[in-house]
Parts: sequence; C-alpha cells; structure tokens
Amino acid sequence: MKHMLEKPLPEKLTGQLKKWMAATVAATMMLPGTMAVPAAENTQSNLPQEELTVHFIDVGQGLAIMAKAGDDVLVYDGGNSDAASYFVSYLKDEGIEDIDYMIASHYDADHLNGLVGALHAFDTETIIAPDYKHNSKLYTSFYNTLSSQNKEVTYPEVGQEYEFGEGSFTVLGPTQIRDDSNNNSVVVRLDYGDTSFLFTGDAESKEEKDIIAANEDLYCDVLSVGHHGSASSTSWDFLEAVLPEYAVISCGVNNSYGHPDPDTIEKLESIEAQIFRTDLQGNIIAISDGETITWNNLPSNGEVLYAADFVSVKEEPNDTSSTVGELGPGNQIQVLNRDDNGWATIEFNGATTYIPSSYLSDIDPQTMTQAAPTQPVGNMVWLSATGSKYHSRNNCGNMNPANARQVTESDAVSQGYEKCKKCW
Repeated sequence: MKHMLEKPLPEKLTGQLKKWMAATVAATMMLPGTMAVPAAENTQSNLPQEELTVHFIDVGQGLAIMAKAGDDVLVYDGGNSDAASYFVSYLKDEGIEDIDYMIASHYDADHLNGLVGALHAFDTETIIAPDYKHNSKLYTSFYNTLSSQNKEVTYPEVGQEYEFGEGSFTVLGPTQIRDDSNNNSVVVRLDYGDTSFLFTGDAESKEEKDIIAANEDLYCDVLSVGHHGSASSTSWDFLEAVLPEYAVISCGVNNSYGHPDPDTIEKLESIEAQIFRTDLQGNIIAISDGETITWNNLPSNGEVLYAADFVSVKEEPNDTSSTVGELGPGNQIQVLNRDDNGWATIEFNGATTYIPSSYLSDIDPQTMTQAAPTQPVGNMVWLSATGSKYHSRNNCGNMNPANARQVTESDAVSQGYEKCKKCW
C-alpha cells in the first residue's frame, strides 16, 4: 500500500509542460548561432505498454464498473439484485477469473448486490468499502460472505494509493462518515499514463464539498457521474474542480427517479463534456493507451440514431462518386443536422459526411439491447412469498409451493436469504 505524494502540478499539466519544453528545445536547436543541447526526454517512452479498458456495465438502475490493466482487475460496484447474474456473466464473458480489487462505494442495494454475487463466483484479493453500518439484510449478507471466506475489509483513508497495472488509483473520499449512505461513498481516481478516471458512487454535494477541500488535484478525463445523474450530485463547484472531457451516467431506462436530472445534463453540456449514458447506449467501454481514450460508442449528446439499412456515406451530398464508407443496420450515427433536401449531416470516422435522412431510425433495427442474459448463472433455488430462507425444492414443508418462485442461488444470497436447514 502506497500513499499519495503531494504534486506541484496535476499529471496532465505536467505532461503538457514537458511536451512544450521539448518542442521549445527542438526549435532552439534549429536557430542559427545557437548551441546544440540534448533533447528533452521523449514522454512517449513513459506511456504504458498495455492498454487500460474501463467497462461501465449496463445494470439498469444501478452502477457497475470493471477496469482491466494487464492482468489486474478492479471492480467498482455491481448493480442491483435483478442484474447480479448479468454482472457475473459479463465478467466471465470478459475472461475474468480473479478480482484484484473490489470496491463497494457504499452499501445501497443498487450498488452492492452484484458484488455479493461476484464474491461467490471469483477469488477476490482486496476488498475496499466505507466504514459505516447499514441496516439491511444485504449489508449483513455481504459481511457474512466475507467472513465465511476469511476475508477482511479495508477501510481506506483519503490519499491512500494502490498500484493497478502500469497505473494506480487514489482514494479521494469519504473524508468523514455521515448519517446518509450516499455521502459515505468511496471515491477514487484511476490514473493511467496521462489519462484519468473518477468514480464517485452516489456521492452528493456534501461529500463533493469535502473532497474539494481535502484534495488539491481533482482533474480527470472521465467522470462517472455521481448518483446516476441526480440533481443532488454534480455541483458546479465540483464540476469546476474536475473539468471532465467525458461524463458517463449509469441509470435505468425510464427509471422512476427521473435520472439523469435535466439540470445535470445542462451542467455537463455547459462545460462541453461528451456524455455517455447506459440507459440510451447500453454497455459503455473506454480504452486508454495512457495518452488517448477511445470509446465503443458515440457520445449521446445531441441526436444519436441508427442506420436502418446498409447505406453509403458520402463526402458531399448528392455526389454519388464521393463515397467514403458504408454503415450497416444498427450502426450508431451521430447526426449533426438534417436539411430540407433529404440529407443528414453526420460524423463518420471523425469527419463531417452525409447520408440520406431516410436511412435514419430511432430504434435499432437489429434490437441490439444490453438486456440481462436469458440463461441464469449458477444453481437455481426456490424462494417463498415470505420468509428469509432459500430452498432446494419447493415442497420441503416450510413453504407453499403455489407461491414459490425460482432465482439463482447467488441472487438469493445477494438479497440476504439463507439456506433452509431442512432441505439442504
């Protein structure tokens, strides 16, 4: 375990300063009558050798993040009970076998359920969580699971730094334990080369204020927006300190809370952040080489539509000889404008191009949804309409078979149920 050292400049600004100095020296060497001096160190050599991938997993109304750098895996929250099986399945599909760091931002169900399922599916080395008690069966189930595996929880202090692949992550909060669970969220910044990601859980303006006061450098490239884009988070002061180029909002389709709040979207757009949303785009994946971040989706700002059929992309409208590529059914399209002559101005491979507007669709024609898999993960068990036990059969005598329902064992455990001693 390492502790964060005080830095005179944020890493991003330091890197930019080094590049500026290198360019200045190179220019000086070319001037007549000047003395040749050694060139500045090539900052490219300091970049990581392997890529970092950060997955913002679509778990509906909840939060689940998985980061992988080399052989190191970090999981930050795991979504609610209805997505726990999907969360575990997603990690397995990504080839995950062990988890190096599991971070429970706080103990609310829409963040913690999937982590309990993951504890049963993967060997986990370091578990990080906030130091407060939560009055729920799920909280008890989480700690009982850890106890049964002889694992302890690390309650981190602000400034603690952990190695991760060729980068590191640093704990920025909570600076104090409060009465409300959201403002006890473990907030971390993951630094990889010159790129950075900030994970904030459900931290609201109270904790954001504490974090600003306790941390000199909060700048990040990618912000996982707090509390699913709620108006209670993402304060102006926090945004001013963070200044993200990208913002990712994890929330459920048409959720009852109205997340994300329009005011939050307006704030993010006012600082020209590129916004990604799991409710609109499904799983969001960022890839960092230490210098540049690329994405599996276009930002959701403005009008993001789909190609309804195969269509040729034109360099100029009405010019059949200017084809620069092709889009297929289901390809996402960033629409910049639509004119009265039936042409849409779109962004294609980073350039401004054109397709006929008739090929645009509001609905993905291939219905490529990010819904939970139909095949359950793990053994199936029975739950009664009431009670706190799960059963191996629906007629063990301790439940009414007519009212019984089946779930996976990992889901039952994550919801706080225990084995029925009669039928196991």
